[in-house]
Amino acid sequence: MHSQPDFFYLLINEKARTYASQRIAMHIMAGLFLVFYALQYLPTYNENWIYLIGILPVSILVILLSIFKKALFLDINNNRVFRILETGFLMMACMHFVQTNQHISAILYGLVSILMLYLLSIESRMLQEQYVIFNKEKIQIELPIFTKKIKWNELKNVVQKNDYLTFEFKNGSFAQYRVKHGYDEIKLLEFKEYIHSMTNF
Repeated sequence: MHSQPDFFYLLINEKARTYASQRIAMHIMAGLFLVFYALQYLPTYNENWIYLIGILPVSILVILLSIFKKALFLDINNNRVFRILETGFLMMACMHFVQTNQHISAILYGLVSILMLYLLSIESRMLQEQYVIFNKEKIQIELPIFTKKIKWNELKNVVQKNDYLTFEFKNGSFAQYRVKHGYDEIKLLEFKEYIHSMTNF
């Protein structure tokens, strides 16, 4: 989180459960792709047994953990390790299909590898705590994929009520975010006065 904000609220991601389900589904998909890749070595087991026993157990492990140990992937470090592992094996599969002139499979596995790299970049952010940060220059809302920045001269008012922050813009539009904070009544009154001073500057 940025240093020394005037006020900050922990942003509650109301789609977190949906994102978690999608993340698990992508781990399962990667595992299935790797199972298919590992089975390519089955007809030539005598020459390529090391690839089969090196890839197939890992692939099955990824699928089983995704189904029965979903909480494991809520940890940012665990999720990153598995995503890197999946990406590495998928890239290896892509190279295998290139070398064996299976161009459609090579393209498919190449695209899935790129998708995994993209997921790796955004999931690290999504699994971290995100905040609504107020300072004298601007307001920053750390959304799952990007940070939204709002200038004070765009705002008419900001209201904190119950578990929500509501932003009222001068153009007549509204934006609302579910948040959590540890402020007492005195600090909340200070926040209200702070908003009044910044929007009437």
